[in-house]
Amino acid sequence: MEGKYRLQRQTSRWARFAQVTVHITVAGEPDVRMGADVFGWRGRSYGTAVCASRAGDEQIKAEAREGAWYALVQLPESAREVLVSVVEIVTAPADTGPGT
Repeated sequence: MEGKYRLQRQTSRWARFAQVTVHITVAGEPDVRMGADVFGWRGRSYGTAVCASRAGDEQIKAEAREGAWYALVQLPESAREVLVSVVEIVTAPADTGPGT
């Protein structure tokens, strides 16, 4: 199964944006894993020169992992035996920051 979570919020003070795509499969125990190319969309959208890792990417990955675990533990215990693979994280330089 594939799922997407998109955060889009605009207030009078700031804008926030992030989108995370995950694949979910049945597993023996709950787990969250990070895909190898979660920022690959940058190269497909802007060219390979932009693909290089950026400052803050590790924090963005950690927050995506934390959000996936948060969603996973909200499930009833009988439904938690799944592997959540984060396959894509889409960000916007001006609108994605800590906590997004």
